[in-house]
Amino acid sequence: MELLLRNNGQTLPRSTILSNVWGAEAEIEDGNLDNYIYFIRRRLKSVNSCVTVRTIRGTGYLMK
Repeated sequence: MELLLRNNGQTLPRSTILSNVWGAEAEIEDGNLDNYIYFIRRRLKSVNSCVTVRTIRGTGYLMK
């Protein structure tokens, strides 16, 4: 979430998120990123936040 907040309004490619959060050499599956994004969205909704995480199809994620 910190990475998304620091790049608010910018679309972050999945590869950028994966390498910055887990490291370039980590063998992490794409599904793990999807799960974390789901948890972030759920948490934001539970606190009635106006901040959203949008999926930019074929590219990555965008926090507004």
